[in-house]
Amino acid sequence: MTAPGKITRPNGAPPFPKPPDWEPETDLVADCLFRVQELKRENSPVPAGQPTQERRYLVTMPLSKAPTGGLKVGEDGDIVNVVGRRFRIMQTMTGSLLWELDLICTDNLTQNGG
Repeated sequence: MTAPGKITRPNGAPPFPKPPDWEPETDLVADCLFRVQELKRENSPVPAGQPTQERRYLVTMPLSKAPTGGLKVGEDGDIVNVVGRRFRIMQTMTGSLLWELDLICTDNLTQNGG
């Protein structure tokens, strides 16, 4: 694990009208080193007629740096900010011999400017 990064938690939808100082992510969940590896499963769904490009990644972090309250996963999951990208955490992987926490994340290239 050599890439410094942070995990943040989304604040949800912005209020209306959106204040000028509103940030989409402010809560810091973790700050540590990560390893990012692309998973070779391309996914190009067409939700509501809008084509998107999405890639899945395995992102690992030290188990000792995992938050005690756990990570929020899924569509509104926590965000891993590392290697200049924003990866949404979709799943956490478990095992019997753990020293790192494996996260399955997505990178929506359509929204992130692929």
